[in-house]
Amino acid sequence: MPKLFQLVSCLTVCQFARLKLLYLLSMSDSTAFEEQFSRLKKHIEFKAGFRIRTYSDCKQLAKRLKLEKIAVSALTIARIFGLSGGVKRPYTSTLDLLSRFAGFNSFSNFVYESEQFSKNWLFGPDIESTDFSLQALELAIHECDWQTVKELMEASNPASDDYEFPMFLGNAVRNHRERNAFLQALMEVEVGRVFFFDRFVDEDDPGNYFSDALDRFSEKFEVEEPGKMFKTSFQAAKKFYRNERIEFAHFHGLMDIDWGKQPVHFHLVSRWYEMRVIYLIIRDRPFEEVETTLLELTELLTKHEHPAQCWILARSLKALIHGNMLAPALKIPELKKSVLALQVAMSDQVKSIGELIVQLVAHTIFRSEHGFNLPKKISTSHLNETYSRIAIESATTHLYSNKNLKKIIFKNLQPFAKRTGNAWVLNLLKMG
Repeated sequence: MPKLFQLVSCLTVCQFARLKLLYLLSMSDSTAFEEQFSRLKKHIEFKAGFRIRTYSDCKQLAKRLKLEKIAVSALTIARIFGLSGGVKRPYTSTLDLLSRFAGFNSFSNFVYESEQFSKNWLFGPDIESTDFSLQALELAIHECDWQTVKELMEASNPASDDYEFPMFLGNAVRNHRERNAFLQALMEVEVGRVFFFDRFVDEDDPGNYFSDALDRFSEKFEVEEPGKMFKTSFQAAKKFYRNERIEFAHFHGLMDIDWGKQPVHFHLVSRWYEMRVIYLIIRDRPFEEVETTLLELTELLTKHEHPAQCWILARSLKALIHGNMLAPALKIPELKKSVLALQVAMSDQVKSIGELIVQLVAHTIFRSEHGFNLPKKISTSHLNETYSRIAIESATTHLYSNKNLKKIIFKNLQPFAKRTGNAWVLNLLKMG
């Protein structure tokens, strides 16, 4: 038996596929590399929320990468996108950095994942039809051709569980020079209403544009109770973390529904518990009522998988921290046990802001009595929660930094956290 065949026979199909891809990518004049490189650039533009067509775009992307703690210069980006002389194949290290921004561990990981799951990606054929093209939609958006945008949206048919399409729409709206006109166009077609106003959430909400868009939408359309609960809880929580006044009259009827037993997404359940905790804190209710709510929450956690558990617990933890009630709350054995259990069960990859919050709380409060592994950065891009990620990861880094670095981090973290509605991380650091 030939040696190569003996080697291949010992490999799994997955391992062989990886070796094949690595071989193709190692070829100096490989069409396979060019195809994958072109696909990566599409993913980068998608995550950035704009096309790379000028050197100004390159500088804007370099700034965005810097926020993600990824160092690639505007000049290198210009060369990669063919906007500067001296075009050559990028270094592997550069490809790995850009792949990280796109949400992958490395370029080889990007190649493997895109080969295996290309049909599920937004740029794959599943979303294409005779009358729809994502590229045509993107071009119409940039040219403010709202009639064409509406026609293309009506011709599209994204999968009901699609994550990429609402993120594409959300980031396009967020960065658009004619945002209000874009939002109006989305309101006028069903796909726009569903995939932006029902599926996309901009936790950063720069300039309150997302909160204002929810108000405009609810004024024009009949919103069902889950939608009302999301809108009210989203806007109220934002005010709470910015120390602004909350009108609880908006919650009449909504707070009486046991959303923990309703067939709704776990994010809505997490917001409901967060609002219950916020309400009890603001109304200065007896701690026994807070304890009852938290015991109910910890019991509910057992009915969900780990990612959902982290989110359901994380939002309430934030509220407790901001209301200066985390210390007494963690004296409840069931709550302390839940925090520690979720931290121990956390995988090698942190994939959500909810996991980051649980990790920060666990390491701040319990690191001296429990031998946790060092905390991890988030492994996927969350362009609609950039402010939260920066605040939480900076606070986490602060825990394990030397005295000099702590001062450097805190000098900028303090104004950043207060400005972006993440001052709760400052309260938590005081407890550590």
